[in-house]
Amino acid sequence: MPDENKKTSLAKLKRGALYTAIALLLVLLFFWVNHQVKRYHRAQAQRLLTALNEYAETYHEENGVYPEHYIGDNPDVLKPGLWEWDVLAADEETFIARAWMNLDRDEALDIWQVRANKEPEIINDDITLRDPSPDPRDLGWGLD
Repeated sequence: MPDENKKTSLAKLKRGALYTAIALLLVLLFFWVNHQVKRYHRAQAQRLLTALNEYAETYHEENGVYPEHYIGDNPDVLKPGLWEWDVLAADEETFIARAWMNLDRDEALDIWQVRANKEPEIINDDITLRDPSPDPRDLGWGLD
């Protein structure tokens, strides 16, 4: 009888360890997938702003002024997505566009910006900067 109790206890222990390992793997999988989704959305913002910047540079070469609105046909810009974007400033010398999204549905926005002849940059990181962000279309904000 004692051997049978030991076998039953050992089987329960093994089963508990297996369930714990599965639960741990599921938690790790959740965090990995969440991270990959955020990476995808950030890459999407970078592609969007790169396409906007390329359009603005071409428009500037042809017209001598940066465009105030996008009227091109690039699918990266026209494709509906989760990112909102806007051209904030455009004249003969200046071009600034921003894209923003709330990646994890908290009070802070993830905001990207591109200027003429520059690479897109993140100006408010939703992951590391937890302060609520003012309206990203406010030209005075984040232009240090």
